[in-house]
Amino acid sequence: MQPNRHPRHNQPMRNWSSRFASLDEMIYVLIGALVLALGVGAVYLNWQKATQADLLARQNRRAVALLRQFQSTVAEAESGQRGFLLTGEAEFLAPYTRAMESLDGQLTQLRELGDTHAPIGSGLPKIEQLSSLKIAELTRSIQAGWLGEWEFANSLVEQGRLLDTSAKLRDVIADVELRTLEEGERLTQETLSSMNMAAFLSVLCCIGLFVLFAIENQRVAARRRAAEHASAVKSAFLASMSHELRTPLNAVIGYSQMLQEEAEADNRTTDFQDLQKIESAGKHLLELINSILEMSKIEAGKVEVHASPFLVPELVDEVIELVRPMAAKNGNTLDIVLAPGIGRMYSDVVKIRQCLLNLLSNASKFTQKGKITLRVERVIEGQRPFLRFDVIDSGPGISTEEITRLFEPFHQLESTPVRGKGQGTGLGLAITQRLTRMLGGDTLVQSEPGVGSTFTLSLPEELTPGSLHAAPPLRPSEKPTVLVIDDDAAIHGLVRRLFEKHPVEVAVARNGEEGMRMARVLNPRVITLDVVMEGADGWEILRRLKADPQLSRIPVILMSILDTHGDPRGFLADEVFTKPVDIDRLSGAILRHAATGRAHSALIVDDSPDARGILKRQLQNLGWTIYEAADGAEALEKCAAIQPGVVVLDLMMPKVDGFEFLTRLRATELGQKTPVLVVTAMDLDPAQRQRLKQQAAAVVSKGALRGNDLIAQVLASLEVSK
Repeated sequence: MQPNRHPRHNQPMRNWSSRFASLDEMIYVLIGALVLALGVGAVYLNWQKATQADLLARQNRRAVALLRQFQSTVAEAESGQRGFLLTGEAEFLAPYTRAMESLDGQLTQLRELGDTHAPIGSGLPKIEQLSSLKIAELTRSIQAGWLGEWEFANSLVEQGRLLDTSAKLRDVIADVELRTLEEGERLTQETLSSMNMAAFLSVLCCIGLFVLFAIENQRVAARRRAAEHASAVKSAFLASMSHELRTPLNAVIGYSQMLQEEAEADNRTTDFQDLQKIESAGKHLLELINSILEMSKIEAGKVEVHASPFLVPELVDEVIELVRPMAAKNGNTLDIVLAPGIGRMYSDVVKIRQCLLNLLSNASKFTQKGKITLRVERVIEGQRPFLRFDVIDSGPGISTEEITRLFEPFHQLESTPVRGKGQGTGLGLAITQRLTRMLGGDTLVQSEPGVGSTFTLSLPEELTPGSLHAAPPLRPSEKPTVLVIDDDAAIHGLVRRLFEKHPVEVAVARNGEEGMRMARVLNPRVITLDVVMEGADGWEILRRLKADPQLSRIPVILMSILDTHGDPRGFLADEVFTKPVDIDRLSGAILRHAATGRAHSALIVDDSPDARGILKRQLQNLGWTIYEAADGAEALEKCAAIQPGVVVLDLMMPKVDGFEFLTRLRATELGQKTPVLVVTAMDLDPAQRQRLKQQAAAVVSKGALRGNDLIAQVLASLEVSK
């Protein structure tokens, strides 16, 4: 009898296996936590012991100093007493008087210290007894001298009673000092022993953690190999199943077409319509299977590139004719815009045709009664000619949040009016992006909800073997450069769109290694860096950027789909953003860091307080010091006093207007180098524009500045004045 192989009978075994794996990982975590706790505990105890030793050492030093001071004071009193007895002169009693005034205070300090210091506390009663006896003897001898009883006073000295008391007091003080030093030596030895033990435990803990990390690293490597093997098996399975499914589907489609001809010939209208539905469903399934097969082949690295020369206008006409029925179905019009000179291209025409069909089909599907334009133009990127195929639609547009996930496999748009009406597998854009990258280019997107979308295929005009792997030669730009290191083409398009009207050059790198190479050549003003990338991730690239003397000063803006604000590694970055990013905050941060080091202050010259307030708020993102002036005369005074990094100037002002201000500013030595950005509402005639062109870095119209436009214009003014 065959054993029961129902999947449910294997489920408990898988559950137990999963539980054992979780238990194994939990044991490793507990052992690691225990080892770490032991190490931390050893360090804490060592710190406590060292603190106690330091406290006692300070007490010992203070105790010895007080004892020696007390002994010196008693000796000083005795010296004054002897001088008085030998000479009979009262002036020799000055040392005695000073000593008697300070002895009580010194005894009080010794009593306070004796409460916490054992040697002082045990020896203090004897010290007080002998010191009281000594003071009494000194006082009696001095009183005898004052009364003229010199024989009695001298007999006290000759009998040696005073000397005996002094010797006993010195012995007691010396004994207390010795015990103090011995106590300090004992505690020092204990502290050293404790520190050695703590160091030994710390070394053991480090070794234990290293062993645990090594074991876990091996386990992670094994899991990675298993995951890679599973991915390869999955790709092989998908490819095999796709081929197996395509054969019967082709038969279904073929027979349905044959039966449609028979039904149409026999005027069986109902049968004909049903057979059309069967054919449509079969073609839809075949399209899905082909997409899955294509994606699995790309992931398995089994897609080959076959380049050949072809005419771009012919390809465009062919693709448009294929898409035209789908566009007409939704009431859309198709338009072609070919730039002059677009002719021959050397690349894989099959893959380019597939990519264009994907983009045009999506535009036709998601646009209702609108316009779809295919625009082709020639551009230069990295000193190489590229062709840009722009598919522009007037559809519903795509939100910023969805753009960040647009090229993920199996991702489908949520905010579309045709949701659930044959959107497919969500593989079309993912396949398109991977194919264009195989051809040395990329797929980009720009979109605005309610306005429409533009998908761009950027491909080299001539595909060479080196273009598949090697990056084009780089040259630093005269404009401030923003380097975007991200494997997500949506982010490339987003940042390019942010600065397409601004005097900022945007360079993109698809991985960390390419980003490091471009950073060294381009010397960008600011770098945006994704955390999750293939190969070296963002954390590794951030560490290498900050460790490189040439690149360490470049501000880095970290971007990730993960919440990295609590990660301590993020402290190396200058800004941290979580995807989907806020566009205004991102552009402001990039411009702020791009302007870093160029200037530190700005002077806004305008007679309107409201206008100055608006300009000031727009410039505050730079983190500069912002000054204000109500007219040209005040502005000239402030320029001489503060020497601003840039001046934002209105033209229409009372007293000294903007034109006169510029003339007088340029007449000074410092004013010749100060960049001036003119922001005015005046309608300038040609003569005025020519005059400003010679004296100002740029002229913009009031009301035309939105968001971070003013920062961009200020940055441009700084670049012009270099």
